[in-house]
Amino acid sequence: ICMLQSRLQIRNIQNETDNSTFLLNRLKDIAVAEKFLAENIRFATTGPVAKHLNKRISLPISMLLSKMWISPHAITTVNIIIGLFSGVFIADGQNYWAILFGAFLFQTASVADGCDGEVAKLTFRASRFGQFIDTISDNLALLSLMIGLIAGYWQATQSSIAFWVGGSLLGSAVLTVALMIRVMKQRSNSASLVAFDKDFIQHLPKSYGWLLSLIGWGKYLLKKDLFSLSVLAFAIVGKL
Repeated sequence: ICMLQSRLQIRNIQNETDNSTFLLNRLKDIAVAEKFLAENIRFATTGPVAKHLNKRISLPISMLLSKMWISPHAITTVNIIIGLFSGVFIADGQNYWAILFGAFLFQTASVADGCDGEVAKLTFRASRFGQFIDTISDNLALLSLMIGLIAGYWQATQSSIAFWVGGSLLGSAVLTVALMIRVMKQRSNSASLVAFDKDFIQHLPKSYGWLLSLIGWGKYLLKKDLFSLSVLAFAIVGKL
């Protein structure tokens, strides 16, 4: 709001009940308001990679898509396709450039994952169904990546350990997501797993001290933005 007050006439800003609500009377002030809305979304984002890297890429794209009135569901659909193809290329297992392109697609899916929600917020079209398909998009991309890694490791080594270790990791990931969804249905009206931390984890009793510490570190190390960037980094150095 300070930025707006420095750039706009103060009488144009309505700040009685909500510091993100204001009235513009001049067309030339729209750009400043758009900047304010975008920064408001970015600073509300948790995770340094998402806030300082992904959002700086996704928000300008979302601003453009919102002006074109592109449906958030259409953006999610495109993101699902990108996420699924990431695993297809990673499954090559031997071609460096194919693996790198797959990792790049997975990182792209992570960035694009923010666009549907941002467009929904900017155009006032956020919905429970949108949260639901966004959750599906996230987990399909993760599923594709894990299957791609299993297949790729098999292609490169012909070792059955790919299926034993990879299958165990894949099974535990599916079980974890299933348990999270079950808890969300019981304790929250949200269809987004992002709300799992806010609606459940943060309300665990302090007697779960060691578990809360483990989750506290894990939720940042395994957060999609950092995880996808790590996948790309390992692919770049040929160690995925």
